[in-house]
Amino acid sequence: VGKLKNGTYTFKGKTYKMPNHGFAGRKMFEVLSKSSSKIELLLKSDPETIKMYPFHFKLIASYQLAGQSLEISYKVINTGKNTMYFSIGGHPGFNVPFLKDEVFSDYFLKFEKKEHADRLPLTKKKGLLDTLRIKNFLNHTDVLPLSFKLFENRVVILQGLQSKYVSIQSERSPFAVRVGIEGYPFVGFWTAVNKNAPLLCVEPWYGITDEYTSDGDFKTKKGIQTLEPRKSFTMNYYIGIIDK
Repeated sequence: VGKLKNGTYTFKGKTYKMPNHGFAGRKMFEVLSKSSSKIELLLKSDPETIKMYPFHFKLIASYQLAGQSLEISYKVINTGKNTMYFSIGGHPGFNVPFLKDEVFSDYFLKFEKKEHADRLPLTKKKGLLDTLRIKNFLNHTDVLPLSFKLFENRVVILQGLQSKYVSIQSERSPFAVRVGIEGYPFVGFWTAVNKNAPLLCVEPWYGITDEYTSDGDFKTKKGIQTLEPRKSFTMNYYIGIIDK
């Protein structure tokens, strides 16, 4: 999730290189099963992954249509003999605005609950996580208006949200897009602001980009997850079309 400081990390005294957002999105998955409404995909550790990530694993990605929703799960299985360290997250993106006669700033994020949350900003030069926090970025509100100015300092990362979901909506559109975010320690919101792109990503994360003060130790990386041998970890979220 995000980037590593200098594109590297250390584990047990050895330095490894890894691209932004890891390697899974660049790998070819095997189809485990498929039907008219569901597909399961598998990625396993191989000599190429071991060079940048010294752990043995299976990653099963599942996508299932259910009514007006798409249910998504990523299951991580530690197939090795040692504790595994990892981060994982989603990166779904949506056309915003939904309708041709609307603009990006007609839209807002609507959280399930009134939220009191800090924003974790990135440094301007290298895009690493700043150690400062923007306190009370959401101050007991369930609405965050969208504008390109909101993203001029890159992704909006919120920590500690209590809502089970967040919706992308406007007063003019007859429907909203809802994304499940329950239990995620971090949620990122992003658009290609320099291009004024008709796009918004809602990203639930178990992990986060490196802090600019990071010493590179993978075990103590902010947001890192741990998994014991033969154990599994599953993240779930959904994307729903909601008729208002």
